[in-house]
Amino acid sequence: GQCVVTPAFKLAAKHIVHGVAPIFDEAQVDRCFQLLHDLYGNIFRTIAALHVRTVVMPPIGTRSYGFPKADAARVAVDAARLFVESTTCDVTFSVIDGEERACYSAALRSGH
Repeated sequence: GQCVVTPAFKLAAKHIVHGVAPIFDEAQVDRCFQLLHDLYGNIFRTIAALHVRTVVMPPIGTRSYGFPKADAARVAVDAARLFVESTTCDVTFSVIDGEERACYSAALRSGH
């Protein structure tokens, strides 16, 4: 659940916050989702300390780490909603995979 801030170098941003999701394990589903939730919390706390106004987030954990896309989208959206409610920041999800984009859209519409 740790994250690290680096400069964005030549990207159109000031900072990049890096976080690594746990590898999804079907034998430890609850623990995996708790760790993913904790990672998002750490990322958003780190972002809040940077005093930025706009955040762009990719999906975390759904490709190489195997998290189910719909469930991971709900965790991301829930964490982002809490963050947005407590800051003046806007969060945009950058999702290039069509199936995953549908999961994020559904999570945003449903309140999750």
